[in-house]
Amino acid sequence: MITGKINLAGYYRDCLPIWIINIKHDDAGSIPLQDEGRASVTLNANGMRYVAGVRAMSYRRGIKICPDVFDEDGSKIKLTDILRNMGYSQSDTIKMNAEAEQIEIYAKD
Repeated sequence: MITGKINLAGYYRDCLPIWIINIKHDDAGSIPLQDEGRASVTLNANGMRYVAGVRAMSYRRGIKICPDVFDEDGSKIKLTDILRNMGYSQSDTIKMNAEAEQIEIYAKD
């Protein structure tokens, strides 16, 4: 079980908040990390599959799940929309499971 936190990273042009999920490096489990740049993962959330990115943040000693996510058709989806549809809010703690290059986000308790 991996625990992360939803953090504000700015705002989109439509004033919707840009959310990322921060995870402590020690809690990253088997999430694939690259020294530089973005690693692609499959994100399973709310019964849907998405392609997301994770980045190691050496300056914060952690990793983040990036806010730009793509659905199975290749259309761009906002991580904020996915998390809101699952009942999450900014600053919520979020529980996940990671196996190889797949991350499963659990529904809010």
